[in-house]
Amino acid sequence: MKKHLLSLLCVAGLSLNVQAASIAGFEISPEIGFAAGQTKIDSANLKDYSAFGRIWLGAFDFVVAPQVKWDFNSHSNSDNDFRNLQYGISAGYNIGLIIARLTPYIGVNHSSFNKIYKDTIAYNAGLKLKFDLIPISLGLLYTYQKPELDTPLGNKEKMQTIQALIALHF
Repeated sequence: MKKHLLSLLCVAGLSLNVQAASIAGFEISPEIGFAAGQTKIDSANLKDYSAFGRIWLGAFDFVVAPQVKWDFNSHSNSDNDFRNLQYGISAGYNIGLIIARLTPYIGVNHSSFNKIYKDTIAYNAGLKLKFDLIPISLGLLYTYQKPELDTPLGNKEKMQTIQALIALHF
């Protein structure tokens, strides 16, 4: 009987430790991670690597996340490589699964480039899967933006990015 009671107390203690950032329906959970994927521009396909950080804030499963993301877009012609810094906010809803939480979300970011393009607005949609017992999250992210070329003609190019994400999620 003592062993069963001790086991139950240990499991309860671990459960409280894992959910320390989510108390009484309120959530504060930082997330920092990396992403890799592909960016399709009207004229080319690029490899895309990112680092990002967010702080998920919420109540009763509704969450918002101020975020910052730094992208490096690589083309076979290294003269066309560029960096893209995005900062903004996402909003979503946590769906409880048996051993994880799935969070579909949408967002909007200010997007600035180091060359080739002028600053613009980027829209994103994603899915995040946060496991209960380990501080890791996995996700998919789609981003759409249509920046203006930094040339006298100023044509706009549609830019779509799909990325797989992995992050430490506290």
